[in-house]
Amino acid sequence: MPNLNTLPLELRSEIMKLAMENIPEYYKKDRARDVSLVCRALNDISGPYIFNRYNLDIRQESSLRISPIYPPNSPRYRWDKIAIEQRLAHLRSKAPYVRILTITDYGTCEQNTGDTYQPQPFPLEFIPQLMATLRMLSGLKSIHLATVSRRELSRSMVSLLTDVWDWIRQARPQDLQISGDFKITDDDVTPPIDGLTTLKVKWCSLGHKPLLDTSSVANITLEYFSGPFFLFKPVASKLESITITLNLGGRYSSEPLFDFSGVPRARIKVDGHILSKWQGHSLQNKRLFVEGLSGYYVRQFNTLF
Repeated sequence: MPNLNTLPLELRSEIMKLAMENIPEYYKKDRARDVSLVCRALNDISGPYIFNRYNLDIRQESSLRISPIYPPNSPRYRWDKIAIEQRLAHLRSKAPYVRILTITDYGTCEQNTGDTYQPQPFPLEFIPQLMATLRMLSGLKSIHLATVSRRELSRSMVSLLTDVWDWIRQARPQDLQISGDFKITDDDVTPPIDGLTTLKVKWCSLGHKPLLDTSSVANITLEYFSGPFFLFKPVASKLESITITLNLGGRYSSEPLFDFSGVPRARIKVDGHILSKWQGHSLQNKRLFVEGLSGYYVRQFNTLF
């Protein structure tokens, strides 16, 4: 009588698929890990479920207890070369399974560790090691790059080398998310990413302008917290929806931030985190737009405008 070890790979994969059916997305990884412990036959096919989403935390805030880090109990927020190399090696070992990748380097917390060498986020000398690992990944659907914001730590913008953006273009993800004070490139123009449909930028500021100016995507989500500001004037013919979250408080630009005249058919949604802030700056909110909203049909929710 056949057992799991003797079943063809296709049948074992079907068993795994049935075990994952009707499981909420946020429980699937835990369920897959449980199934993988049953026997080696199921362990061999559990990788796509356990490592579909992969967080490469180079340096992470120590306060984020929910997010596990590899290797266990290794330093979260300081530069530990051995631990970081182990994290890269672990990602390489799981490369065939990864489809959604998050890379985080918040740098080192200012309440110091006493170490003499604590580089800024994404240090130049680390990029070759990182790129050697990233080039082993294929079939990525989503990429998320995250770093510190100047509101959290008083630091200059984080520059990423052209190599990183060339890799993203070659990976051709469907979704790209940028979080933090990244300076996209030193050039005025960033080549577009083929196949990209959704772009999300958190802590949006002037450093992200080259990426937004050349993006030809269907959906854009921007979150603003502080400057430096710039005029966002999308013209992409594929653009279907724009979602903007403004949490500026009293930090308003003297010039308009948005000009949507080039995308008359796009659905535009503007939110504010704090209702009282919107109500207290209602006139300034309207001045954020070049057209002043007079030419738009504006649906008002919670009297934001």
